[in-house]
Amino acid sequence: MKTYAHVERLTYRCLVYAWGDTKDLRMITINGGVYEVTNSLHIALRRLRERGINGLLWIDALCIDQSNEAEKTTQVSLMGDTFSAAVMVLMWLGTPRTGFSDGGVLGADKVAFNAVPILHALAGGVHVHELPCFPSRSQRQQLGVCRDRDASEDWSRVFQSRRAWMSSSWFTRTWTIQEVTKARRAVFLFGSRQISWDIMASAWRHFAQHMQSCCSESVYRLAGTKSRTLSALAVPMIDLWNLKRSLKHEQDIVDVLIQCNAKAASDPPDKVFALLALQAGPGMVKMVPDYRMSLQDTFVAFARSLNATRGILVTLGLDLEQRVVHLSS
Repeated sequence: MKTYAHVERLTYRCLVYAWGDTKDLRMITINGGVYEVTNSLHIALRRLRERGINGLLWIDALCIDQSNEAEKTTQVSLMGDTFSAAVMVLMWLGTPRTGFSDGGVLGADKVAFNAVPILHALAGGVHVHELPCFPSRSQRQQLGVCRDRDASEDWSRVFQSRRAWMSSSWFTRTWTIQEVTKARRAVFLFGSRQISWDIMASAWRHFAQHMQSCCSESVYRLAGTKSRTLSALAVPMIDLWNLKRSLKHEQDIVDVLIQCNAKAASDPPDKVFALLALQAGPGMVKMVPDYRMSLQDTFVAFARSLNATRGILVTLGLDLEQRVVHLSS
């Protein structure tokens, strides 16, 4: 464990993940010191070691004293710079929860592996009905079946593997927006498998486009009502991609706050603080994170800062219902 004054002078990676149960703790040793971490982080660190990923890592639970409110306030204000200065952001999705053992090569890793070639194919523009799990018409005739769903047992594996990737609680986090948006390069890690943000986002975007047009009938014949569930799996990635794209064009922070209403945060005020670094251009809300405030007080402070900056009054309830009033200058 080392302390540095300027992250922009370092070569390091950020490891981001869903904390999970904060009472389910494991012990790790760093430079002779013993630290408690959540089981989620413990598994992630083991996987990184197995993959031979060495070098400096920035990890929020270890690099920020979570019991020191003053330090949290300072460090959270710098998070945008921390992510953007990293050579890579490693986004740990966990391991598949399919009843397989955590480390089993034939269990979790197999489920994770099944999706990788499919995601690469979709990212390359392959139609959904051209994937290997879809038998051709001649293959169906040879098998003596008349329905696509009868001809391919691979489909259930495809469905299971893609659902496993997208079921991670990482996608539910408010901090996810900043981690993806600020990263120069981002990579998903799932079990012992990995895939880049660019491939993952492109795959699900193409899938959604095909499912709205050319491939919907073929997928429905193969998967029945599960095709709707599969389409729904694309939503988290599409939402992230749209937010990342819109934030390049200085999307209003109030709009981002509303769009991220359903996102979760271990520390409730992070539903606001995690989004402050996404601002750009004129009219930025000048607000310093203060973890002594409740979520309600955080919304009030945000509304006051917005009013002082733009002359706009925004009332936000705990469910983030919005009412905007333009005040005369």
